[in-house]
Amino acid sequence: ISSFTYFIGQARIKGQRQIIQQRDEITWQNGLLKSVIESSDSLVFALDLELKFISYNSQCAHLLKQFASDKYEFREGDSVRPLFQIAHDTTFWEEKFAKTLEGHEFDFKYELKSDRSSIWYHFFLSPICHLDSIVGLICSGKDVTEDVLQKLASQKMSDALRQSEKRNNL
Repeated sequence: ISSFTYFIGQARIKGQRQIIQQRDEITWQNGLLKSVIESSDSLVFALDLELKFISYNSQCAHLLKQFASDKYEFREGDSVRPLFQIAHDTTFWEEKFAKTLEGHEFDFKYELKSDRSSIWYHFFLSPICHLDSIVGLICSGKDVTEDVLQKLASQKMSDALRQSEKRNNL
């Protein structure tokens, strides 16, 4: 065989090795990221520009089942929009997600209600960027129900004390 054919063959082999190494590296990084997200006690999900699920962790899946009941079966690639109706606040979430996709970050508390329960979450929304372009958004949420209920109870006690002091001063 000619040296040119030999050179081309060696270049192909080297190129194939590099592709395999890159694939293995991406697979390893992807597995690592999934492990980190799954080990969190926060719910985490990512949406693309069309507000379709890119990924979500088991805590998010649990919350979806709890609040969406058995009406919806969500998978990666499905739209998040049906959840807006379940949350009974379509405009709020549409606006937050739209602003996030414009580059804004948000940090807020929100009460999720269903017929069966009510849970307070502290949400963080942030755009996902790739090569200086926004390609989606990431949302994480931590259950803060206990903290919120304690603050509400404390506020009620303070209000009751003030009312009692007003009555006693009259």
